[in-house]
Amino acid sequence: DSAPSATQVPTLPDLFTAFALISLQGFGGVLAWSRRMLVEERRWMTPEEFNDAYALCHFLPGPNVVNLSVVFGRKIRGTMGAVVALIGLLGPPFVIVTLIGLL
Repeated sequence: DSAPSATQVPTLPDLFTAFALISLQGFGGVLAWSRRMLVEERRWMTPEEFNDAYALCHFLPGPNVVNLSVVFGRKIRGTMGAVVALIGLLGPPFVIVTLIGLL
C-alpha cells in the first residue's frame, strides 16, 4: 500500500467528512462525485490510483462506491480508516431516511 498522492495524509475526520459529502452530493450514484473529490479536489489519489482502486471494487461483492470507501479508507488509515470512510458514506443518508420515515 502506498501513501496518498497528497503531501499530507488525510486524518480520520477528513475521511469521514469527504465521504459524507460524497454521499450527500449524489442520488442514485456517486462515482463521479467520489472521483472529483478524491482525485481533483483533495488530490488524495492520482487518476491512475483511482482507476486501479475502482477496478478492484468491481471484483468485490457489493456496491462499487461502498467498496471504494472501504478500500481507500483502509489504504490511508488502516482498519479504522475503512470503518470511518464507510460510516461517512452510509451514515448521512441513513439518518436522512430515518428522519423522513419518522415524519
